[in-house]
Amino acid sequence: MKTIIKKRTNPYLAVPSAAFLNFCLVWCLNGLSAAVPEPPPGREDGQVSTVCESGEPWWMSDKEYAADPAPSSFELKKSDELALMNRTSIDIDLNDYRRDGLYFSLPDSGPAVLIVHTHGTEAYSMSDGDVYEPCDVDRTLDLSHSVVRVGDEIARILEENGIGVVHSCEIHDNPVFSGAYNRSLKDIMKNVDRYPGICVVLDVHRDAGGTASQKYRTAREVGGQTAAAIEIVVGTDLGGLKHDEWDKNLSFAVSLYEVLEGTYPGLMRPICLREARFNQHVTSGSILIEIGANGDTLEEALRSARMFAQVLAKLLKS
Repeated sequence: MKTIIKKRTNPYLAVPSAAFLNFCLVWCLNGLSAAVPEPPPGREDGQVSTVCESGEPWWMSDKEYAADPAPSSFELKKSDELALMNRTSIDIDLNDYRRDGLYFSLPDSGPAVLIVHTHGTEAYSMSDGDVYEPCDVDRTLDLSHSVVRVGDEIARILEENGIGVVHSCEIHDNPVFSGAYNRSLKDIMKNVDRYPGICVVLDVHRDAGGTASQKYRTAREVGGQTAAAIEIVVGTDLGGLKHDEWDKNLSFAVSLYEVLEGTYPGLMRPICLREARFNQHVTSGSILIEIGANGDTLEEALRSARMFAQVLAKLLKS
């Protein structure tokens, strides 16, 4: 199945975003507006292959990243333990959301997974071989160094396992941060309408915290290698927006968590349940994933992305 990737053109001039200074406030407010504005002018739909004329994927750099931590023939294992960070008033027992099978099934043909980035400029700590021009603190418009690069790695692994992917590389958080979730919802709906077989929507982010001198770092040893930790964020309807079946998203998150943590012990942070819906009302397989944080490196995030995609592919095809 050929991965479909949006044309990587940025219609904006790169200017520092003052809105980042209000990050925490805006994060909470973004999910509260039901209005979906028209996308900024200058964006064009287009499709390009993941392979350039040289035969190499466009995102390959001169730096050789670590190999996958497990062979493609590995078997899924389930963790007996579930962990939850409940940031809502809902009384939740994750064991009630364990189930055999998923609420959805893969389509017979066409893309099944959509990858988007509501905050596509999010980047990681610079390291040897990963130096970029920032547009704000720990952010860049260079998509080969941001979370968009991590999304490409997930798409590549899924494609290698025969799962069709649409990876939207639209930038929604620059030059204006506020309203990014409204703009990414427009992007999601456009692709779901175009490819009705899409049943899984992954909004790929990285977390942030700490100070300028000591950034939030999640990396830990997983399978003998240093990898960024992964957090699955599930939204609800407590933020005021319609989201009647958020429990199905939570069930999907639980299924994914238990095989990720079971197969790669130590990889997962607790599932985070939030009041905002984060555009997860579109499908019953919609989740937000935080791969690492601003104190981790891109290499560590890519290693985790490969683990995540390997397990997701097997889960979807099981």
